[in-house]
Amino acid sequence: MRLLKWILHTLSLLAKPKLIGITGATGFVGQHLVRALSQAGHEVRVLVRDRSKANFGTLNIDMVQGDLNDEAALNDLCAQANCIIHVAGAIAGLKRQDFFDVNETGTKNVAQAAKRAGVERFVHVSSLAAREPQLSHYAASKSAGEDIVKSIIAKECLVVVRPCAVYGAGDKATLPLIKALTQRVVILPGTMQQKISWVNVKDLVAGLVCLAQNEVIPDGVVEISDGKDGGYLWREMTTLAGQAQSRKVKLVLLPAFVVKIAAVFADLWANFRQKPDVFSRAKVNEIYFNDWAAQPCEIKGWSPQIGFEQGFAETLLWYQQNGWLPPSKQSATRHTE
Repeated sequence: MRLLKWILHTLSLLAKPKLIGITGATGFVGQHLVRALSQAGHEVRVLVRDRSKANFGTLNIDMVQGDLNDEAALNDLCAQANCIIHVAGAIAGLKRQDFFDVNETGTKNVAQAAKRAGVERFVHVSSLAAREPQLSHYAASKSAGEDIVKSIIAKECLVVVRPCAVYGAGDKATLPLIKALTQRVVILPGTMQQKISWVNVKDLVAGLVCLAQNEVIPDGVVEISDGKDGGYLWREMTTLAGQAQSRKVKLVLLPAFVVKIAAVFADLWANFRQKPDVFSRAKVNEIYFNDWAAQPCEIKGWSPQIGFEQGFAETLLWYQQNGWLPPSKQSATRHTE
């Protein structure tokens, strides 16, 4: 009888939509995640600093106004939530503390609010950069964020996700890369030996949805990618981009010293404007690190569906249709028809 009651209780939990709270919901990944969770039938509550930037269309989204330092807002976000997905983070800063204030202290504040509220599942979206904290202030702060959340959230309630390089429709950060890959001579920073894993935002959010709603979660850190074993070499990526456009392209990789010089001027300009930029001298260390290949992962009910060739074609088409890039003479629609 007890077994029957447990089975019925478990089935009822699986059938009942979950209330899921999200930080970073107005960002690139966050917006895709809100839509995916809503389409999966879950109630969604988001933390937003500025309601005017929260454009969720006709979706019925519960919005809590505040930031990662607002204890009352974080308590409201977590109240009666089944799961919190912490996506918010700083990717640019003028000084080291700018990264740690958000990626470590902000993460601590969200985790503590979730613990106070008795949230059953905490999905912490970190970064593959956390594997190499010595490379930059950003990488060190993401590693510190992982450590702090592990010290607060019980192991059985926590999953730490390290996405690799994320791209897809609506992403401004990878627009320069996609644009470069449309040229006949592709000029990029990097080395021939570099291994880089990529994941389309659709696959990433599908994985996050599964981690939020599955009863059993993977043990330890999950590195999400498109499943390409060992990642991609730059030559492989340019070849795939060329195939998506039905043409051959030539790859030219810039030596590190050239990019470092450019980064010095970028830092000076950012400090003059007092406005941080993702590209900086510290970022060059990440750009030229040789191994950004994600480890294989297993998530129940999920597997990556979009390889880079298809993902590049779909992303390029979105940029063109939305006026972010000019239309190409040869349409990259082979995988989108």
